[in-house]
Amino acid sequence: MSVTFINDNGSTETDYTEATGGAGTCVTGGVGVDIPEGNRVTVKVWHQNGSVGTPMDVSTGHGTA
Repeated sequence: MSVTFINDNGSTETDYTEATGGAGTCVTGGVGVDIPEGNRVTVKVWHQNGSVGTPMDVSTGHGTA
C-alpha cells in the first residue's frame, strides 16, 4: 500500500506499508505519517510476489485528509 500527498515543504511524499508473509498477516498503525489536513491524498493498494514481484490488481483511490 502506498499513500501519496504534498507535505508541509510543498514536496510530494510517498510512504509505504506492507503485509509480509501473506496469509492474512498485516501491519498495524498504518504508514505512520502526519498528513496535513485538507490536502489531497492518493492511496494505492496491490499485491505482488516478493519485493521485486510485479504489482497485480492495483487499485487507486483519492480523497482529502
